[in-house]
Amino acid sequence: MQCSDFYKIADSYLGDELLIETNHEVISHLEACPACHRELAARRELRVQLRAAFANSAALQPSPAFTNRLHMQLRAKALHETTTVTWGLWMAIAASILLVFTVGLLATRQTTHNTPIEIVDSGRGNRNEATQVTSPSPQPNSTSDAVNLFMAEAAELAAGDHRDCAIDYKLAEKPIPLEEAGRRYDRAYINLASVVMSQQNQLAGGVQFVEAHSCGFNGKRFGHIILKEGKHLVSVLVTDLDDAPAEIAAQSSPEARQPIVNSSVEGYQVSYFATAKHGIFIVSDLEAARNSQIASILAPSVYEHIKRTERLI
Repeated sequence: MQCSDFYKIADSYLGDELLIETNHEVISHLEACPACHRELAARRELRVQLRAAFANSAALQPSPAFTNRLHMQLRAKALHETTTVTWGLWMAIAASILLVFTVGLLATRQTTHNTPIEIVDSGRGNRNEATQVTSPSPQPNSTSDAVNLFMAEAAELAAGDHRDCAIDYKLAEKPIPLEEAGRRYDRAYINLASVVMSQQNQLAGGVQFVEAHSCGFNGKRFGHIILKEGKHLVSVLVTDLDDAPAEIAAQSSPEARQPIVNSSVEGYQVSYFATAKHGIFIVSDLEAARNSQIASILAPSVYEHIKRTERLI
């Protein structure tokens, strides 16, 4: 990508209007071009100022009653819509899901990615036999007790956010749009929903997108994507690891084997992994094997997306 190409699509990039592949080209160009990086920062600041001017205009503000009523109506429709099917159709669906699960698991085992990933069982340091998802020259991964303890505590926060936000919707602070949070807090949130939903066909099982936003739980900010499989809600949560032990960054190098750890927290299944600066958590009340499968499908693309954004931080 040339600078002239970037100038033509810079505003579309800031507006999240480009394809994922084009976004990756833009990010690669910004890594090598300080001038375009400064231009993008200036345009982003201008957009923030314009948005703030409109947001602070009293004449343009919707009433709180209208906002709350609309949000609750949309959320109720998304979370509680049900479909009646016959018993024979349920049996066909069950058989199809079993077939897709088996084929998907075999395909996942055979797929090769740039970032090796393995699935392990949680135990805060007690690792059982791992199932390797990708294996281009894997190297041993030594995870310290400090890392295990830190990630386990982060998993508890993620489970709490899933419960209070996706299930009960009783957060102290109102969520904000994910792209806005990406501009204000963490670039990893920008295009995160698109990356997750690009794997929708691989997820199978009738997984549907519900909503994407950024929310806070116990002082921790998350990028939160809510999916739905049947009557089960699935949260994909991303947060920074500013206070993490240094070993997390070391084990997230390209040469290291990146583990997906499976745990049970407050009755929820939590599968999680980490980049150098972020933790990614998949939380649901699905069966442990299905929750882990969703995590293993999403992990390569989400991991690579977040690594790209970390290079610009």
